[in-house]
Amino acid sequence: MRKAGLTITLLLFQIELIFGEPVNNLPGLDLSGITRTTNNVYLVENHSTVFNIWHSRNIRGATLVHIDAHEDCRYVPPEKLEILNKLAASRDYAGIFRQSDIEYSFRYQLKPDKALFDLGNYIYPCIMDGTVSNYYWVVPEKTIDQNKLIGLQQHLKAAYRIPSLLLSGATNNTFSFILSNCTVTVTTLDSLPQIDKGALLDIDTDFFVFPCSLTESHIHGELIWDPPKVCSLLSSRVPDPALITIASSISGGYLPVAFRFISDGLFGYYTSGSYPDDAVNLLKVITAMLSYPSVDLPPRKPRDPVFLPAYEHITGLSLMVQGDEKTAIACIERAVHLNPVYSKAILDMADAYISMGKPKRAHAMIDNFEKFMACETSHSAAARVRVYLAEKTLDKADILSRKLIEWDRAPFFLMLRGGVLAEQGLLSEAIDIYKEIINLHNDNGTAYYNLGYALARQGKITEAVENYRLALRLKPDLAMAHENLGYILSNEGKYAEATSHLKAAVALNPFNVTTLNNLGLALARQNQFPDAINCYTTAIKLDPERPAIHANLALALISSGKFPEGIDRCRRALELKPDWPEVINLMNEAKKKEKSF
Repeated sequence: MRKAGLTITLLLFQIELIFGEPVNNLPGLDLSGITRTTNNVYLVENHSTVFNIWHSRNIRGATLVHIDAHEDCRYVPPEKLEILNKLAASRDYAGIFRQSDIEYSFRYQLKPDKALFDLGNYIYPCIMDGTVSNYYWVVPEKTIDQNKLIGLQQHLKAAYRIPSLLLSGATNNTFSFILSNCTVTVTTLDSLPQIDKGALLDIDTDFFVFPCSLTESHIHGELIWDPPKVCSLLSSRVPDPALITIASSISGGYLPVAFRFISDGLFGYYTSGSYPDDAVNLLKVITAMLSYPSVDLPPRKPRDPVFLPAYEHITGLSLMVQGDEKTAIACIERAVHLNPVYSKAILDMADAYISMGKPKRAHAMIDNFEKFMACETSHSAAARVRVYLAEKTLDKADILSRKLIEWDRAPFFLMLRGGVLAEQGLLSEAIDIYKEIINLHNDNGTAYYNLGYALARQGKITEAVENYRLALRLKPDLAMAHENLGYILSNEGKYAEATSHLKAAVALNPFNVTTLNNLGLALARQNQFPDAINCYTTAIKLDPERPAIHANLALALISSGKFPEGIDRCRRALELKPDWPEVINLMNEAKKKEKSF
């Protein structure tokens, strides 16, 4: 049984590709970054593009309703605002785009600290220049309890760099305060008041797939909010908006690419008046797939070609789980050719192959991504570091991780660097990096997980468990925290709690062969042999070359009285690892028992 290693993946970022001329319904203006537009409805990949849309329409003093798991309104220093105001006054939207779209940073073309703003703070300059004078941030929570209220207020004080929030109104599930000359209101969807006509409606798709605000972890299984119902509710609460902007923000954001089709569903609703059936059907499929235990519900081919990339992508995921790797990759690559946004899935597959213990195939996926992008990006480099770590090529991991933190000392890349240091055995240096991240971002669940991992490597198991639990409190969907906590609990004989965590890890990462094996062991130790057999069988479909899993399956089968099947599995384990004494003994014992029955 082997525990999970470091996790250095905070997010996987998508690189936006725009082919041909900018999609634009304002002649003479270069509004790059718009994917689709009809009348006053815009679909963008990176949310920062919305700044240019609003300013190109000369909007002033607007009411903004921002539907998002993240507030996208954080401090921008005055010197950057001054540059931005000059560019906006001269209507140089191409210049603004070059200095705000995160793709330029990913391609090593714009130092992140030189960006004027990005998709996480584009609203702040719009408040400061008077574009927005009344701002509603609608969070995914159904209710805002006292702890969440305090957490949100603390976050906003830090985000705006102000000493206190002077609350001008607070009721159940809503509170307001003043920022500059703008009234800011944080509210749940149900508490959103009736908004006057002519407002700006701004929707980030991650609202639908996140359980709460300010998190990186999406929902598995049923969503808290049903997209068609939310659209219907917003139509009554925000009637006749002047402009509607919809973002997926996979690039630099948090939305898993499997849910990208929801953005097209929202666009379809606001341009046609009805939510597309294709989007409804795809949501049923991906919800079934990401539940535990997963349900194989193959998607039907959509009528609207806009949803074909999602169909191909989700079909590929389904086939991958079933072990049909070749066909799965072909589907995922077809999705990319239909819509370049889906290129993120290629890097996702690299991570899947790492989980499956197939570093050569992970390298091949990264090669495919870089070929498609025609360059190395900072996030393909980050994926490459993860593969180097998996195959213990630490010299190359060291060089590339240094390059990344020299380019951008963001938590994402610092986490990678800490991972390399830990694998080099420089645990104290790695711990210093994780503590640096936590000191700046004490809500970073992944940093607590990695700190726990490094402490476990030092033999400080109690402290490691504390940090794993902290990580899961902040980031409930962190698969490796569930796995390592489950691993430790299983070793301590706490099988019920261990099984709960390992099941969560499998639901979050169904391609992780090690997790499936560890879950099988925990179940077998509780004599839950049918479920254990199912885990081992699934793991073998993903990676048939691991002798230990065949041996574990043999033991579970024999313990269930299935002697012929167990003996066959012993033979397979011995083909992969000849002269394995424990398996030879197990097979001989099984043969004796078979004869006695």
